[in-house]
Amino acid sequence: MRKNLFKDVPREDSHYLDYNASVKSILACIACFAAGLLCMAAFRGPINLKVSADTQPDAATLERFLRRYYAWPVELLSLKVTPFKAATMPGFLYATVQAVPKAGKGEVETIDFQISNDGRFLLEKAPIRVEPDPFREVREQIDLRDQPAFGSAVPRVTIVEYGDLQCSYCKAVVTVVRQDIPRDFGREVRIVFKNFPLWEIHPWAWDAAASGRCIFKQNAEAFWPYHDWAFDQQGRLTPEQFKKSAAAFAQTQKIDMPKYTACLADPDTRAEIDRSLQEGRAVGVTGTPSFYINGHHIEGSQPYSEMKRYINSELEFLNAK
Repeated sequence: MRKNLFKDVPREDSHYLDYNASVKSILACIACFAAGLLCMAAFRGPINLKVSADTQPDAATLERFLRRYYAWPVELLSLKVTPFKAATMPGFLYATVQAVPKAGKGEVETIDFQISNDGRFLLEKAPIRVEPDPFREVREQIDLRDQPAFGSAVPRVTIVEYGDLQCSYCKAVVTVVRQDIPRDFGREVRIVFKNFPLWEIHPWAWDAAASGRCIFKQNAEAFWPYHDWAFDQQGRLTPEQFKKSAAAFAQTQKIDMPKYTACLADPDTRAEIDRSLQEGRAVGVTGTPSFYINGHHIEGSQPYSEMKRYINSELEFLNAK
């Protein structure tokens, strides 16, 4: 399946596992069986790539396979494949391939994949690790330091949203994030917002992310009024109008404007947003909004009923320990 990093994500059906103690063993069997089917379905092969002495699959053979499989024409796209490294799954190597438009315009397609050591099978999706906490590894990759957050100071469930302030699907879940979840789970849940601006399709998304960072650095509590205000500006402002309006809003929050302006021009601000984008991609974000509920990835503009089910699932699992 192709990964397109530059897209909004509409509402999608979600799947839920109930950790009720009376059916744990049955669910464990079903989960293991489903994981096996997913891994088997993701294999593409055999492709019979030659592997060199330094465990690098033959580049020419791999490129021919990828171009045909994904219909990447030579005249339009150049392929960049990272050096292969040992994957977490024994017997496999890991790499990333990018299909880059030769004209310099258009979307870059990025696909992470694993290939067997003998060069015969390619796995498009990471295997599911069967262990008591399958989301631990993802959770540990998400940096929660110095990020806008609200809710419980000692949460049992942490929800991280990778969002774009110009994304209409992100706007659709503002009420869920800002009202519904805090109302029902205020003592147990903490919500964290991380920037994932889709700047190629949303012209002022990056400026909105930068303004949010600069407001947050001066006054963490002022970020959330700004967050809500920014979503309300969708469809109303050009990029230049947004910059002026964001500065005017910052003034209403008693932000020091010389510091705010200097922050917007500071390369560190851009670097912070870049790190958030890189981190999101590393944990599997392909569009916005993307939520991680204790590390469990939920993609798209989900209704409250679905978000509630995932939160309750985590709480039931924790209560059963």
